[in-house]
Amino acid sequence: MVHFRERLQAPGNGQIFDGRLFSGSKMTSRTIGALEYLSINDGCSWEKFEKEIKNHLASFFDHKINDSNEKHFARPLIYYNFVKVIKNKLYLTTVGTAFLKACDEKDETKALNIFIEQLQCVEYPNSATPRVIARTRVFRLLFHLLLRHQVLTKEFCLRKLPYITDFSKFSNNLDEIASGSQQDYYQLYGWVIQSLCSLGILAEGTQGEIKIHLDYMDVIEEFFTSDNVYKLFHFNNEEMEVMHSSNRQSPRNSEVKDAALKRDNYTDRITAQRRTRKNNKGNPLCEAHHIIAIEHHQYFSENYGVDIDQLENIICVTADTHDALHHACDIDRKDYLVKAYTCISEKFKKSIEMDFIKYAKLYKFDAGI
Repeated sequence: MVHFRERLQAPGNGQIFDGRLFSGSKMTSRTIGALEYLSINDGCSWEKFEKEIKNHLASFFDHKINDSNEKHFARPLIYYNFVKVIKNKLYLTTVGTAFLKACDEKDETKALNIFIEQLQCVEYPNSATPRVIARTRVFRLLFHLLLRHQVLTKEFCLRKLPYITDFSKFSNNLDEIASGSQQDYYQLYGWVIQSLCSLGILAEGTQGEIKIHLDYMDVIEEFFTSDNVYKLFHFNNEEMEVMHSSNRQSPRNSEVKDAALKRDNYTDRITAQRRTRKNNKGNPLCEAHHIIAIEHHQYFSENYGVDIDQLENIICVTADTHDALHHACDIDRKDYLVKAYTCISEKFKKSIEMDFIKYAKLYKFDAGI
């Protein structure tokens, strides 16, 4: 049985949100009420908070006083970095203040955009769950997997997701991720993920499966789609050295990438789609794909004297197309790879003696059309 310290422990004792921001639902109102209390009593001690929070919520948010642990009213707020604790005193963070202000203004879109952006920073170790041994940026991981696979099953969220506590337990192939325990761990799914569903950021299916709600797809893609796996976890010095070594073996020139995207007018060369959502540079969101994978650069450099990290080997694609090129099922992936091959110039194919048969062997698919 896995010890609780070796899983992504959820804070508190329930969902932080159980309805839309202004629905008047119990837990959502309680959360906003706790933030409001701390805005009035910024810098209060734990002792003062525990003594007064229930009466505050009862007086202003129709909360029925019960025997709940008073610290559970604050721990989820600490988890999301809405609140920080310094020398046993609780303070609203800049993010917590901005979120509360948007709630006061009844601006749900602004409040949720603040919340989604802040989710990038939620990570383990986390002061709200100090005994947990993990090195995971949990929402970067969650949205990374959702953007790649569109849907995550309830079983995956109960059996596998809570146990991805470091890079060694991660794979982009969901089937390769081991179940952490024979027992379901409900709290991460039931408290954390369900809060995102209640807010409308995620959508839940009839079997408990989850996906990103269409209303927030563009916002989440803006903040999370560029995440590579190395941004999903913390690494120690030895692991960082391995990654740096790997990066040296697989160089990528950002100027060449930018030139390829500009050449293709920020339009997907495979599907001809062009995103309307823009990045911080004002350009449509898109990604660069190496037709001949960059992992083979050493082979082509040593045998042909050709650097494959060049303009002729890079095309513009959307995140969905990029995902399909690397992770789709064999039939769909082959279709995308064949279309990518047609984008290679004859000059570049000649420089590395590449033909369709060799290309198919490189990507391990049947060359028969």
